[in-house]
Amino acid sequence: MHLTAHQREIFRQASGLILPAWRNMPDAASLGIQMKQLDRAMKVRPDLIKPLVRVLNDMNLPFDFAQIKTLRQMSPHDFRILRMLVCGAYYMHPTVKTALGYQGQQAVSLPRSGFGGEELVVSMMEQPKRYRDVK
Repeated sequence: MHLTAHQREIFRQASGLILPAWRNMPDAASLGIQMKQLDRAMKVRPDLIKPLVRVLNDMNLPFDFAQIKTLRQMSPHDFRILRMLVCGAYYMHPTVKTALGYQGQQAVSLPRSGFGGEELVVSMMEQPKRYRDVK
């Protein structure tokens, strides 16, 4: 299912209200997440496409904080759907990943000498025993 330009603009404006700029993090509306990143998020969660379209069709431009507040109060489930897709699209954006210092999952191979966690077990075993009173 494809979103119209009108629906994408409502999503963009809503995203800026849900995730405003903070410290070194950009606001969601300025990143253009309503395009590529939203499509990727909907591909991961196709079950949310129809509810998102319904939510966006109930909204008007210009989208403002009063509409967010009304949606949150009148339909918390719909607000969660919108918020989930905004956050999912936002955190997939390369600018956000860079600001967080996250470059994606890295393939790491374990050393062949063991299972790779021996140093954690040894340091834990060297600590003094700790007990809790269960009374």
